[in-house]
Amino acid sequence: MRPTGAVVLLFGVAFLLGSLVAVADDTFPSDLRIVANDEYTKQASVGQNASFVWSIVNVGPTDYNVTVTGNVSSPDYVLALVPANASLGSGEVLSVLASVTVPGSPRASQAVVDIVVRLDDGRHAHFRATVLASAPVRFVDIGTAFLAVGAIIFIGFLAALVFERTKVPDLIFLIVLGLFLGPILATFFNVTLVPLNLLKLATPYFAALALMIILFDGGLNLNIRQVVSRAGVSIVQTGITWFGSVFVVTFVAMLLLGYPFLVGVLLGTILGGTSGAIVIGLVRGMSMSEDSRTILVLESTITDVLCIIGALTVIGILSGGGTLPETIGGIATAFLVALVLGAVVGFLWLRVLSRMQEKPFGFMITIAALFVLYAGTEFLGGSGGMAALMFGLILGNHHQIAETLGKRRRLAGVTKVWNPLFVNDSFKQFHSEITFAVRTFFFVFLGFSFTLPFAVAWAVRSPLPGFSLLNNTFWLVAFAIVLMFLGIWALRAIAARVTVRLHRESKDDRQAITIVMGRGLAAAVLASLPFAIPAFTDPANPDYGLYHNTMAPYETQFLTIAFLVILLTVITTSAGVVSIERRRKRAKAADLATVGSGTGAVRTRKEDAMEPAPSERVRDQPRGEDPGRVEEERTERRAR
Repeated sequence: MRPTGAVVLLFGVAFLLGSLVAVADDTFPSDLRIVANDEYTKQASVGQNASFVWSIVNVGPTDYNVTVTGNVSSPDYVLALVPANASLGSGEVLSVLASVTVPGSPRASQAVVDIVVRLDDGRHAHFRATVLASAPVRFVDIGTAFLAVGAIIFIGFLAALVFERTKVPDLIFLIVLGLFLGPILATFFNVTLVPLNLLKLATPYFAALALMIILFDGGLNLNIRQVVSRAGVSIVQTGITWFGSVFVVTFVAMLLLGYPFLVGVLLGTILGGTSGAIVIGLVRGMSMSEDSRTILVLESTITDVLCIIGALTVIGILSGGGTLPETIGGIATAFLVALVLGAVVGFLWLRVLSRMQEKPFGFMITIAALFVLYAGTEFLGGSGGMAALMFGLILGNHHQIAETLGKRRRLAGVTKVWNPLFVNDSFKQFHSEITFAVRTFFFVFLGFSFTLPFAVAWAVRSPLPGFSLLNNTFWLVAFAIVLMFLGIWALRAIAARVTVRLHRESKDDRQAITIVMGRGLAAAVLASLPFAIPAFTDPANPDYGLYHNTMAPYETQFLTIAFLVILLTVITTSAGVVSIERRRKRAKAADLATVGSGTGAVRTRKEDAMEPAPSERVRDQPRGEDPGRVEEERTERRAR
């Protein structure tokens, strides 16, 4: 038997126990195996459709010609079949797809689909499926939708206040709110705020928008000297966490769920990195050193790029294209193009802003430039998110850049010093308001976009004998998810130890570096990407047969695993942040109490004795300064 035939035979055997029960009059030859890789009782709203897929594996040496026909028990239901005719060679796999549309006013509440696959000699097999018609989905009116938007913003503001006072991250409240507004309302109350198809179309656009705005905000608030000095440590941290996470997820998926190697690698690349949209907003409110904050921000930004490029590369290999050199080249190109374009556009934009000192709309025209930069970087094969971070880094550090350039010009004998329009506090405050709104809706959207398909059949079979009792159940998937999560956590602990050894100043933040592991919307988007490309959805695509038959059993599994890993990492990050911040708050209070009752109190009295009298302070202060303000500054210095 050819190697291809052997692989397909193993594929067929792996799913043999999941095969459909044959109808009494089925007369298929024994070398044609029917594989059940879908759910065959589905519910669809009126006007919507339900789709089913079966696979036929030819494990024998004979080639066959097949004809596919079908009917529905209720004539007002519309049935579409692909393909109508096909040839099935030795070692090949044929997928039969049936799409049933529920009429606007169905005569029957359900319909049974009967598909007949017939060979030239009359032998045949029946495939059966059932469609359940549900009541039409109700959509809210404009007033209710606007009320929901306003309520989300208010809840986001209250959650931010809770985070500020208790260090309980706001993102967990917003994700739970999204879960309630999305899958819970749709499942238990039959109310859909946004149609599922529209949500799927909007997800990539909203994810890109949130990533762009949040990473730009992160760049505005980073110190460029710290970024340059901590880049090496960040790369080490990123390498351990991302590549290690990819390995752990792949290993668990292959060993426990029976995934093929490349499918496991694809899942690993999707779940391998932390989310910049989660990490940037979270670490800004934590009491940690600026160096540690920079390391975590850079890690999340780099892993966002690695996840996207890695997932696209593995999808390309599975669909018939892509190689390892292309993968390495794609990653290098993405980073190089992003860094160069982000820096060049940032410097040019400082020149533009220097000529707009008296012009309005400086912030909005900067946001327009950000959109153009993101689109141009993606078009040239770079990472738009990385370019947005670099663009914000240049604008946010304009003081240091202007100072450096001014020194160099003076050394060169140039008297005219470059004086760009400073990106002042009002600019950053305005952008922080925009970031707050985008970030709030981002986390609500994250919860909104999840599905809860726990009642479906699971085509998972572990090659480990001890787990055979859990085959084809959700419990096997759940156990694998827990192992993936624990592996990711353990890798972060190892990476944090390596990081603090390389950078001693982050020693006190080792626990924080370990616990900040939240995955986000990028993982959710990438989990659905393998099932949204033409090679999976379009039977006319030349790569459809191989790719679709490989990936069809994993669609529900990928989405569910991604959802639960995101939820576990976010909850663990939130709980860890609360625990760390409370311990630090108690330690700080204990230190202040010790200082107040010991030598610190004596030292404070000595310092007070050495301070000049108020009249002398007023007399000695420089002209034009407010005496009250000077006194406040000195009080603050003594407190520090």
